[in-house]
Amino acid sequence: MRNYASGKLLNDLEARLNDQLQRLNEWAGYPEQELVARPAPGKWSVVEIVEHMSLSSEHYLKGLQRAYADPRSRFVRAEQYKAGPLGEWSVRSMDPGVEGRIRMKMRTMDRFVPKADLDKPREVFQRFRGILNGFLALLPQAREMGIQGPRIVSTLGPVLKFRIGDALRFPVAHQQRHMLQIARTLEQLGGGGSPP
Repeated sequence: MRNYASGKLLNDLEARLNDQLQRLNEWAGYPEQELVARPAPGKWSVVEIVEHMSLSSEHYLKGLQRAYADPRSRFVRAEQYKAGPLGEWSVRSMDPGVEGRIRMKMRTMDRFVPKADLDKPREVFQRFRGILNGFLALLPQAREMGIQGPRIVSTLGPVLKFRIGDALRFPVAHQQRHMLQIARTLEQLGGGGSPP
């Protein structure tokens, strides 16, 4: 599988997470009626997209936090990180990359379908903001301890586990995909993707 320079990988993740946090904070400035409006029947609103990201990303954040906090976890700090086959495929299929192109359409598992209280979009944004900050708070530990170590159970269950580095990469790629979806949703609603 593909090798990555560990430091560059972590720097790239940090930059993407900071960008995602900035965009989230900008979108939080929109009027609530825009955040809860669906662009078309069967399409998610901005607040539903944010809730979906929280439901999925929180799973990986909690697994990573447990791994880094457990003194029994054995981490290896290395200059190069070798992605696992499952992790590499998952990230590549999810990540829109710099060109912003969705490579593979995916159906959402029922447990990740948003069921947020649409009357409280600010709370949904606050929860996801906390998750993004949680990932950012893990990066210093990842730099110090390494990104090779215990496996993290994927959202598909214990049958499929990600390497630590892939468990960091996957939710960030997933979030990137949905950040594009939010921008498209706001454009369809006439908001243009930037706060008023």
